Amino acid sequence: MVEKSILIPVRLDNAAFQDFALFDTFFRRGTLRRICLFSGPLIAAACVCFAFGNARNQGALLGGVLLAVGLVLPAAYLLNFFKEVKQKGNQLGLEKPKLVYTIRLDEEGVSFRPAQPGKSGTASTAPREEAVTPWPQVYGAWRTKEAVYLYAAENAAYLLPAGQASVPGEELWAFIAAHLAPQKLHVRRGKA
Repeated sequence: MVEKSILIPVRLDNAAFQDFALFDTFFRRGTLRRICLFSGPLIAAACVCFAFGNARNQGALLGGVLLAVGLVLPAAYLLNFFKEVKQKGNQLGLEKPKLVYTIRLDEEGVSFRPAQPGKSGTASTAPREEAVTPWPQVYGAWRTKEAVYLYAAENAAYLLPAGQASVPGEELWAFIAAHLAPQKLHVRRGKA
């Protein structure tokens, strides 16, 4: 039976943060497709130059330049992306799992309360103002094997890692699905 309210004290670590960054950047925003659309034609043109070029028209040189651009620029982008994600995770102190916020899902909407640093260095959810997003204003929900990503706005997501809610994953998804329009629900292939 689906609960009237679901509480999720969200604990994040570097792995969960990196999974989200990969999902959001490469799949939800379509960056992976854009990288392929950039590299693919350059690599194909390089192959044509290698196949039909000769020493006189310098096809191999042109093919080498096209191949280098088609491979080096995307590789540099990917290396920089992974470096920045790792640095951001370290800045947030996610080397070890820590409580970062609490999400409450109820009939009215999604309530977000950030964790406060406790006296012993741990986070607590001591009284602090909650931000509430009504269900009709929620941008969408994406379900993966590792988590549910609930977007309050196009560029503001709540990470709900698997196994952290007060209910099983299927009930959590059913609750979200009962409150969002079908076009706002997305299931990524390969989910558990």
